[in-house]
Formats: sequence, structure tokens, C-alpha cells
Amino acid sequence: MKTAVRYDGVEISEIRKMNALAKKNTINLGIGQLPDLLPDSLREAGSKAFLDGKAGYTANIGDENLRKAVVKEFNEENALNFTENNVVITNGSQGAIWNIFSAYINPGDKVLLPNICFSAYETVAKIHGGTIIFYKLTDDFQIDFSDLQKQLKNNPDTKFVLINSPSNPCGSVFEKEKVKEFCETVNKFDCCVISDEVYNKLYFGEIPHSPALFAKNFIVINAISKRCAATGLRVGWAITKEDAIKPMVVANQYVCTCANSLSQLAALEAFSKDCLEFCKNVRRGLSFNANLVYDALNKIPNISTVKPQGAFYCMPDVSYFGKSKEVAVKLLENFDVLTIPGIAFGTDGDKYIRISFAADKDLLKIALGKIREFFENYPK
Repeated sequence: MKTAVRYDGVEISEIRKMNALAKKNTINLGIGQLPDLLPDSLREAGSKAFLDGKAGYTANIGDENLRKAVVKEFNEENALNFTENNVVITNGSQGAIWNIFSAYINPGDKVLLPNICFSAYETVAKIHGGTIIFYKLTDDFQIDFSDLQKQLKNNPDTKFVLINSPSNPCGSVFEKEKVKEFCETVNKFDCCVISDEVYNKLYFGEIPHSPALFAKNFIVINAISKRCAATGLRVGWAITKEDAIKPMVVANQYVCTCANSLSQLAALEAFSKDCLEFCKNVRRGLSFNANLVYDALNKIPNISTVKPQGAFYCMPDVSYFGKSKEVAVKLLENFDVLTIPGIAFGTDGDKYIRISFAADKDLLKIALGKIREFFENYPK
């Protein structure tokens, strides 16, 4: 059978294609997840829910207690007064992205994305008929406000503008005044800000600030995936005004009925003292690794690197050696170290490779030694 037109040109992402090339002994710096085991309290809550047989449906909008926990943290972080009715629990943060575009994108509606960004934004918006526009980032992976303003002036009917801080793949964090300036710029055009905050607990300096503080219209996306080493539990959420959440709940029903009920019960512990302490420890380890990677890469001739401020990614500029996929494939073939070509994250990403430093520090040191040797003896 011929596939639907909306899937023309849609393939498995470059991230997944590269990860599929990993062999048994490959040092994988391409995967976007922590190497840690789940926090004890989260594991215990999930095991108890399973043993107690609590595997029935939840409401389409999600477990009430989990939504209350989500919104309590959100209100405390942003000095807001939302309720559990402003939250829908989704099948991971990507489920939230899907629900937003499924509920709100009509054919031709414009979505403004940063060029460089997580590839799912563009793909899912296009599947739902969206027209993609990009705004540029600066060389240090901050918002290029002149280009943002230009794109909005040229496309005043833009429906959504997306921001991601801390950033996948760039590792950048936008300071509070920059987030405010971003929102004030977008507010003039009556666009809705989508803020992907899935890495907001993983920062090494400046605390990430949410556009919820400044945006006239916003949808915030988050999940337990990164903060709790829980990518496979598939529990995320979206937060917005109550009237705007309702179409997303409908989309959620017809995509998955509800997020996994056992995972939702486990996820309640993501807001406990145990999990918050787990996250602090993870952040300390990632901060060490960020410095390790930055220092090592900066010693390699013909490579420039922006110091990561959050998430667990570093994006060295390898353009001296060639296009990103060519470099990443050669690194894998010659030294068995897997990274992700920057072209996976947009055309402006083709100068870079993405390195995940969410890894054991000793293994990371070995990988960095291999990377240095690779570039110092780059195969022609």
C-alpha cells in the first residue's frame, strides 16, 4: 500500500540511524539518556503499583495526584496559581509535542523553530501539515534576536514559536532577561510559545527560567525522562491555560487513551525528596563531565567548542574536517566512538557533531582520548 502523503519523506531520525550502528564495544556518546539506574523511591513505587495490580486506565488527562504534583512544582518555580486541570499527562514529552500539533495545526499553519533543534519538532509539525520556519542562533548557541524579529515580521501569522532551554543539542541555557526579551518579541505577534523544559533540572550555572513568567500565550512541556533517568517510562506532560488543554486531552485519548498507568504511579515519586536529591547528584556529575569534555575538546587543533551550560550535550565545531555526517561516520568506523552528526538538528547544525557526556567519567575519558587521536590523525 502507498503510505499517506503526510509521511512522504519522513524517515527514522538521524539520531536513531546512528545509534543503530553501535556495536557491542562501541562507546556510545550519541544516546540522550543518563546511564544511572532509576532512583530507589521511584523504582519501589513502580514495583508496588505493578504488584498491587494497578494497571487499569487513568483518566485521559492523567492521574489526578500526578497532575497535582506536577502543577505544585510548576507553580512554585514560576509564582503562578495553576491547578491540576491545567495539566495533561502524556506519553513522554514527545507525546506532548504530538498532542499540541495534532490539536492545533491546520495545513499551512506556521511553526517557528530554532535552527539548531531537536528533530522531532520539525517532523511532527510537518506530519500535521505545518509550515516550518527557522530563526537563527548565534555562534554561542544563544537566540539571534535580530533574526527572530525578522522571521516574525515576515510571517506575522505564525501560530507557534518554540524555545528549548536547556537545549538539546546545544547545551545552552538562556538567562532570565533573554527569556523575557524572547517572550516580549513573540507577544507582539500574538503567537503561542511552546517551551520544551525537559532538561530544566539539569543545569550548571544559570538556573533555567520558563517563558511562563512572561509569555502571553504558552504551553510548557516537561517529563521525568531526563531528570530521573526514566526515558523508558514515557511520562511527560503539557501545562497551559485550561481552555487550551482540553483539545490536547482529546488528542491524548485517540493517540494512547492515557499514559502508562503504572509509570504514572511511579512518576509521583519524581517530586519526592529522594528524587530531587538524586537529580542534584546527577547534576554534579554532569557538571564535572561538562568541564571534562570542554577542556579536552578545546585542546584539539582546529576544533572550537562552546562550554555546555545545561542538559548533557556538547557541540564541537568540526567544520575544518568536513560535513558533520562524514566526520561522525569516520569517527565511528575508525575509533568505535558514536556521536550524532549535527545535520540531524537542522541545516545550521552541519558544522557540528553532538557529544552526549551523560556517561561514566572513566569511559568518557577513554572516548575523549580516542576523539583527540582521531582528529589529530584525521583520515582523508
